[in-house]
Amino acid sequence: MSGVLVQLMVDGEKDKAGEMKDFLQKLGIRTTLAEMGAPTGREALSAVLKETVTGPDMEHIPYEVTEDMIYEAMCQVEAL
Repeated sequence: MSGVLVQLMVDGEKDKAGEMKDFLQKLGIRTTLAEMGAPTGREALSAVLKETVTGPDMEHIPYEVTEDMIYEAMCQVEAL
């Protein structure tokens, strides 16, 4: 799954995420966990969610990002 797509969803940029998904697919890049054969359930992603919100990149986000926000954004990307 593309982190860029998740970030766009967290930012509420669904239209831009759709455009980016189309672009990535034209390049042959898989854009969803399902396409990668990875699990999509919250429990299976718990370590990823924790790492995402505690990672060093989060210090550059001008608002608090929660595991719930990331998971919801990931679900939106899956459904896009």
